[in-house]
Amino acid sequence: MIAQAKLDAWIGLFSAYRHPPGPHALQQWLNYFGGHDENLASSVLDLVHLVSEHSIQQGYRRSLDRVSGWSPNKRDRRGRWFFAGYGSAGESGQAMLRIFREANNLTSERFQYLFVSARELPALQLTALDTVVFVDDFAGTGTQIVKSWPVTKELLGSEARTFLILCAITRSAQDRILAKTGMRVISPIVLQNQHNVFHNSFNSFNAAEKARLNEYCSRADSRNPRGYGGCGLLLVLAHRTPNNSLPILHVNRPRWRGIFPRYLVN
Repeated sequence: MIAQAKLDAWIGLFSAYRHPPGPHALQQWLNYFGGHDENLASSVLDLVHLVSEHSIQQGYRRSLDRVSGWSPNKRDRRGRWFFAGYGSAGESGQAMLRIFREANNLTSERFQYLFVSARELPALQLTALDTVVFVDDFAGTGTQIVKSWPVTKELLGSEARTFLILCAITRSAQDRILAKTGMRVISPIVLQNQHNVFHNSFNSFNAAEKARLNEYCSRADSRNPRGYGGCGLLLVLAHRTPNNSLPILHVNRPRWRGIFPRYLVN
């Protein structure tokens, strides 16, 4: 059995998640690994990178500061500026735009004109002098963003400067989005190959331990045992775990219940 002090440390560390795991959920999760792999499971939890909402807001502030030409004072900006959640209504971009607005002290009514929906973009008649900043949470492979880009580009209808601000991204997704869309991606967290548990450059586990982890991940999700796109991440965002992270962390099924579920299932 894991020592109570260790459980208490994890409970404190993971308290920032929207549905934080308690001692029972943690112990139940550890039981999936049995006594012979309990140390391996413990090491996985120690390596989880949970990004709190406070950290997300700090990242959003730093990221906006990196967008050239931005100023909260309208007279100091070049051209018109607009902010929009990336994707359609009901997707994560819309929810993250609210957090982004709060983080950058843009919630007052006088800033309302800066925030638009994707459907409103055509009516703005944007030009090359204008800037549109899209906001979302995470990109692991960049597939979803690249696939939706033709529709977004049509809505823009111009050569306006475009930026995409995220909480976190992988380097490969960042490169792909830039190459396929031309959008400049700004994120405080950029994950490299060494953040992929199964990559050769990930040194926290040896080959035998990685093989054992792969077995457990396959038990949790046989279709994506290494996370969507094979990203193999241990990343957890306060509001939701990316499906690019290991399924043992987030799958919520009768045969395996992760401690950071993406969806709540009875």
